[in-house]
Amino acid sequence: MISKVVVDPLNSRVLDPACGSGTFLFYALRKHISAAEAESYSVREVLDGVTRHVIGMDLHPVAVTLARVTYLLAIGRERLTDPSRGNIQIPVYLGDSIQWREQSVDLWSAGNLVIHTNDGRELFDSDLSFPDATLDDAARFDQLVNELAACSSRRKLGTPAPSLKAVFSRLAIPPQHQRIIETTFKTMCRLHDEGRNHIWGYYVRNLARPLWLSRRGNQVDVLVGNPPWLAFRHMTSDMQDVFRSMSEQRKLWAGAQLASHQDLSALFAVRACELYLRKGGHFAFVLPNAAIDREHYAGFRTGIYGGQGGVLTVAFSPSWDLRRIRPHFFPRAASVVFGAKTEYANQQVEEIPSPTAQGMPEEIEIWTGKLDSINASWMAASKWLTRKPGKVRHVGQLTKSPYAPFFTQGGACQRV
Repeated sequence: MISKVVVDPLNSRVLDPACGSGTFLFYALRKHISAAEAESYSVREVLDGVTRHVIGMDLHPVAVTLARVTYLLAIGRERLTDPSRGNIQIPVYLGDSIQWREQSVDLWSAGNLVIHTNDGRELFDSDLSFPDATLDDAARFDQLVNELAACSSRRKLGTPAPSLKAVFSRLAIPPQHQRIIETTFKTMCRLHDEGRNHIWGYYVRNLARPLWLSRRGNQVDVLVGNPPWLAFRHMTSDMQDVFRSMSEQRKLWAGAQLASHQDLSALFAVRACELYLRKGGHFAFVLPNAAIDREHYAGFRTGIYGGQGGVLTVAFSPSWDLRRIRPHFFPRAASVVFGAKTEYANQQVEEIPSPTAQGMPEEIEIWTGKLDSINASWMAASKWLTRKPGKVRHVGQLTKSPYAPFFTQGGACQRV
């Protein structure tokens, strides 16, 4: 899966937006490291390159911790203990990849990232602002936020905010950015005095990276991973409302008898492409097998999606059908879908020319076989599996009345 989409591992920036324990990160890292060492890069150059090019995110703090450990395992003990390696920052972040709560809020203002900390009841402005340019170097930005959090918590309650000159000098913060950071630091000091500063450093570091990655120019070349699988019927009522609204906007909502079967994974995949993938970039996602042949994924297979402020189009390539592998990797049979982002434009769906989108092909690659052991290496597993070309068989479709297009909610009839 990694090999199929990463054409140039040294120059392709790879993001797993739901990295879990970090399996996909591990193989993307190994692929990058092998290519770098083949070019005779030094250990320092290898680690600087890989931590800029392979990035992970997850919403669950335990998953982030596990993925960071996996990231270190992929780098390997020998490289980590090499005296020439220098400082490294592990680019695996705790963040809401789908930007679920911030989907309608513009957190960028006048070239700054603005993070809101108040609940609307405060007398004073509590926004935390950071110049966009300070986020370009992830390691330096993390150091800056750590320093601000530490300095604000060390000072005596109620005392003025201390000078940041030493911090600015040590981290080479340009003069034009210092005033904004000083204002943010004063806000962090006040939040600390109010007993509210214990999480802001952690929150800022992890929220900033997904938002920064969603900006044009910062988007990645490859999205790869296993989005969360969560059926509509298992969501909370509040989550159902937001999920339905976002799905309807992107033409993913099937509704009616199919509503309870709709799954978060399709929306997650579309939203990740919309936010983080550059135009022409490639994606590969592990989805429920229903994504390639069931009716409630019909909107997903079109390759044309409405979106926040524009329309996203993708060109799908043939998928992998993993339904016939035993045992299943997941509670339900899986598939892998592949494609490329072709456009994200401020247009209506009807205005998008069809050549920019390519629906999911009927041609697929069918995998069959029985795995003799769990967590087998690919060298071992490949001997137990067969792969052959095939065609999608659309099964389980609901029969619709020919009068269905003329009715809404069963009661409102259009004139024929």
